[in-house]
Amino acid sequence: MNIQDARVQLDQVFELLRDPDFDLFKHGRLNETLEQLQRLTRDPDSIQEFRHLTYAEMKGHRAELLERLQPVPELLDQNRLQDAVGVIRSGLRVLEIP
Repeated sequence: MNIQDARVQLDQVFELLRDPDFDLFKHGRLNETLEQLQRLTRDPDSIQEFRHLTYAEMKGHRAELLERLQPVPELLDQNRLQDAVGVIRSGLRVLEIP
């Protein structure tokens, strides 16, 4: 996983998750950014199916996603890439198609 790419994606995710004026346009951007973040943690040949949450689903999961992804920047600062990947995968599990 590229640390710089992960930081860019995380910054965008955190900004959108914290935005009090979350609307349908931002919802679409958040789904795309979460998908890109997930792709950073996987071998391209083993990408799990990813589903975009509906607007209502995302509104219900925003706080949970924010909480689950919160430790990742510190892990990246400590160069603990495997731990960061694990936290991202765990945090985004709700977005994977079973």
